[in-house]
Amino acid sequence: MNKQTFVRYWRQVRRLTIKLLDEFPPDSFDFRPAPEIMTVSQLFKHILQVEIYIREGFLTGKWEIPEELGNNIFEKEMLKDKLTIESRKTIQLLSEVPEGKFMKIIKTPYGNLSGEILLQVAVDEEIHHRGNLYTYLRCLDKTPPQMIQYYGEILKEDDDV
Repeated sequence: MNKQTFVRYWRQVRRLTIKLLDEFPPDSFDFRPAPEIMTVSQLFKHILQVEIYIREGFLTGKWEIPEELGNNIFEKEMLKDKLTIESRKTIQLLSEVPEGKFMKIIKTPYGNLSGEILLQVAVDEEIHHRGNLYTYLRCLDKTPPQMIQYYGEILKEDDDV
C-alpha cells in the first residue's frame, strides 16, 4: 500500500476508534470484564501509547515508551482530545515522510521492518484493542458502532480525524 493510501486508512481506523469511545458512558472508564484485564480507560491509553511509541521510533530511531496518561475527572473528553490530537500529528508527520523512507527497511524492536509494515503494527494494535472494547460495550449492554460503512471513505481527501 502506498504511503498516501496507508495514511488515509489509518485516519479511518482512528475515526472509528473515536466513534467507539463516544459510545461509552462517562462512568464506564474503570470497567473491566475480569479483574486481570485492562479497563476501558487503560485500553484507550494503550492505543495512544503504541501509536506514539511507533511513530516516534520510526521518525527518530529512538524507541522510548511514552509517559502514561494520568487519570482525569473528564476521562472521556481527555481521551477523545488526545486520540484526535495524536492522530492529526501522526498523519501530518507521516505525510511529510518521503516515500523512500516509508518503504525502507529499518531496525526496530520488532525486527527489521519497512516503515510501512512497522506502522501497520500500530494500526493492528489499535484494531485489536478496539475489538476488546467492542466486547466491553456489549458487556455494558451497549451496541457498538458498525465498522464497514466507514471503509468506503478511505479515498476521501479531507484531513479531519
